[in-house]
Amino acid sequence: MKKKSDLKPFGDYLEIISHSHDRYKVFDDFLTIIVCTLSLGRKEELYKSTIKPYTKEEIDLFCSAYASLINQMDRNQFNDPFGDYFGEHLSNAQNGQFFTPQYVSDLMAVLANVPKAGKDTGNEKDKRVYDPACGSGRLLLSSAKLNRERYFVGADISYTCCLMTLINMCLNSLRGEVYHMNSLSNTVWHRWLIMIDEFSKLPFIYEVEEEKETTPKPAAVLIEEREEKKEVKIKPLEAFDNNGIGFVTFTAKA
Repeated sequence: MKKKSDLKPFGDYLEIISHSHDRYKVFDDFLTIIVCTLSLGRKEELYKSTIKPYTKEEIDLFCSAYASLINQMDRNQFNDPFGDYFGEHLSNAQNGQFFTPQYVSDLMAVLANVPKAGKDTGNEKDKRVYDPACGSGRLLLSSAKLNRERYFVGADISYTCCLMTLINMCLNSLRGEVYHMNSLSNTVWHRWLIMIDEFSKLPFIYEVEEEKETTPKPAAVLIEEREEKKEVKIKPLEAFDNNGIGFVTFTAKA
């Protein structure tokens, strides 16, 4: 296994794979692979179908890209690692996807007067930060820099953007939800929760698979309905009293 100091930026590995495959598909598959690994075995079939078109050498490159990503996020907590790569290699005037610069996101979070982390305001954990066009999740991450105890909800019409936000939230141990939806019509196609494993106390991704509804339900309602059906025994992240789980550091050392 490569040492941290030997790792290239994760985008370099994706670019090598893109010599033989469509770059956008490579990036989407990279995100899908990460989501599968953070789903505690619930996405094995999706994982297998995603890696099927790639050679063993290319899969090894995906592994190196993931290790590099973890290393980068470990060194720069709450900073989006995906947006710059996406903007440089995948975004263009035709698709109109241009993400807010990180320093602008940080300024907007400050101007929104989000309380600082650790400040006791009584019901801080019940307050939500919602971004209806979250992109790669930069505004949510900027808000988390000021107060990670809030509940973060991101939504976007782009499935790729939802995966970026989902990974950014999970690897930074943020409580919340991500919706693949049209925020104007309130039409939902996919929804995910950031949960915590009852035994390891590590965050993981849980995709809620149910009949598609036009009105999103709060996470607490979704979990209660699932427990009543006895389909899955999991707890929402807010059920545990913690100050962050340090998932990035744990993963980087694994």
